[in-house]
Amino acid sequence: MTSEIQGIQSWAQRIHVRWGTAAIVCAISFLATAWIPILNDSPYADLSSWYTDHLHHSFATWVFLKRGLAVYTHPLGALSVGSSWPFPRDDWGNMPMAYPPGVFAVFLPLVVVAKTLPLSEHAFAVVSVLYVLALTHLSLFAVLRALGDCPSGSRAAVAVFVWMVFAQLGLEGFYDAAFIGCGARAVSRLRAGDADSALWWLGVAGVLHFRAIVFLPLGLHALVTATAGRPRARWPWATLAWVGAAVLVSLGTFALMYPATASFRASHHRVLFDSDVRFWLVVALGMVAVAVALRAADTWVAATVAVCLGLAVVELQDYWWHAAVLFVPPLLVGAVRQPLHPSLARAVLLGWACCTMPLVWRDSVTQVFPEMVKSLNVDFEGQE
Repeated sequence: MTSEIQGIQSWAQRIHVRWGTAAIVCAISFLATAWIPILNDSPYADLSSWYTDHLHHSFATWVFLKRGLAVYTHPLGALSVGSSWPFPRDDWGNMPMAYPPGVFAVFLPLVVVAKTLPLSEHAFAVVSVLYVLALTHLSLFAVLRALGDCPSGSRAAVAVFVWMVFAQLGLEGFYDAAFIGCGARAVSRLRAGDADSALWWLGVAGVLHFRAIVFLPLGLHALVTATAGRPRARWPWATLAWVGAAVLVSLGTFALMYPATASFRASHHRVLFDSDVRFWLVVALGMVAVAVALRAADTWVAATVAVCLGLAVVELQDYWWHAAVLFVPPLLVGAVRQPLHPSLARAVLLGWACCTMPLVWRDSVTQVFPEMVKSLNVDFEGQE
């Protein structure tokens, strides 16, 4: 009995250290980056003096509160008249809301801030970026915990690459890290043997972002695990109802939004269709990644790579933040079962992600560093 108690205490101590380390890393990262929106000279407080999504989503949330599902069926520019929003946005005026309604829950606190505090637009932008950056670091914490729960082998490399993606997302005001963080929580719950909770977290990811479809293979595995070998009376019906509702809400709002984007889609064409060489190179890299994932990891990781490849092929815009999904497959190595070669699987999948990102989505994963340097606004011309 004494040895069993000591074993439990040792396990609890390892868990505590791992969680504590993840929390310290995230806290240091937040403090190291939070000064940028406060001190830079961007009118929107973002890293590049260009992006306004953090302002747009708050505005769209206010419009949703006043006009309901019209945000999905009409261009936001047509709904902004008489909205009484203190910081109206002219950009995105020809587009409806292009995200599931979970985005409104995320940005509701900022709506309360905008409507109750006497802030200038720039001050509100600073608060918005800091808020998104904090959410991003909560997601980073979930990713680090998930990596700690999975088998060892190149986990630190995955953490570094995810940090580079997340840091730029947060500093530019994009909330996209949130749905990946929910997927990371699902990984941790699966590793703990709790497929019911994993499904719940994947449902949250689904109502936050359409690109959460990247977690579809993991969700199917969690669904099978949660129901297989159990009589129907003992199925997690509440969780299944939530996941079903999340899927219906996400698909329903996508169906509402899609016709209103006709003019946008007509003026764009598939990114990879610009070049046969680039198209086939992306496909070839994807097939290699699928093959390696099948051999070194498992079928579910390989299926996730295939979903990412599908997203790359149908992509209409070469916006770098859309490439964040590429770093999900290396996160899932070991989520379902013990991989045969975890280091090889993660290394190859990271290499695949880093090669595919600039081929489809323009920028490199390391772009966050030159953007940080530019945000310092230091002029070295004329200096010795």
